[in-house]
Amino acid sequence: TSGSTQTMKLNAIILAVLMLSSCVLTAADVGDRLPDFVLKDLRGHHVAWNRFRGKVVVLNLWMTTCPPCRNEMPAIQKAYDTYKSQGFEVWGVNVAETPDQVQAYMKQLGLNFNMVLDPDSKVSHQYHVFGLPTSVFVGRDGVIREVIVGEMGENSLDANLMKLVRQ
Repeated sequence: TSGSTQTMKLNAIILAVLMLSSCVLTAADVGDRLPDFVLKDLRGHHVAWNRFRGKVVVLNLWMTTCPPCRNEMPAIQKAYDTYKSQGFEVWGVNVAETPDQVQAYMKQLGLNFNMVLDPDSKVSHQYHVFGLPTSVFVGRDGVIREVIVGEMGENSLDANLMKLVRQ
C-alpha cells in the first residue's frame, strides 16, 4: 500500500510539473505566421498585430506574480535598449491583470518597452499558452521563428535576436 501511495504522489508531482511548465502553441507554431490580435495598451489605445509588420518582435506573455517572468525582465529590457535602433520591438503581453498593477511593476523594475493587456486571457488562449513566461520571436515577415517557454537567459535572448535583426 505504501508503494501505491508513493506512486500516486509521484504521479501527482509529475502532473503538477507538466501543468506548470507546459505550453502548446498549436495556433502559433514556429514557421507559422503570427495570428492577428488586437489588445489595449496601458493608456487604453487599441494595438493591432499588423502594426508590427516589417519589424523584429518579441511577444512576451507574463504576469506580475510569476517569479521567472520577473527574473527575465532585466534581460528583455537590456535587449530592447540594445536592438531597438535595428527595428526591434518588445511587446509585453500581461495576462489577466489591471493597468495599475502593470504600471507599478514596470516602474519598480525600470521597464520602458511596449506593454499591452490581455485582461481576459484571449490572446494567451488563442495561442494555447499554458505556461508563463512564454516568449514568441517573430521575424520581419511576420513568421514565428522561435518560441521559448519559461525563463529566458540573456544568452538565449541575444542569440535569437542577433539572427533576426540581421535578416
